[in-house]
Amino acid sequence: MKSTLLKPVSFTEVRNVVIFMIPNKAPDPDDFQPIFYRSFWNTTGNEVWKLVFDAFSSSYIPSNLANTLIVPI
Repeated sequence: MKSTLLKPVSFTEVRNVVIFMIPNKAPDPDDFQPIFYRSFWNTTGNEVWKLVFDAFSSSYIPSNLANTLIVPI
């Protein structure tokens, strides 16, 4: 189980989380609901995945993201 938790987060994992989120959930401070990311995944997917991947691999979240509501899944 530990080795599974230590594996790098994959693009597919991040995409699946976005796809299965409640589409019209209350927006974060950036005002983007999950439906936005789902609808524009072809445009935003790589950037979203890179952000999540970098955060998980470095244990660092950029300070400008500290103003948003991020919940590890």
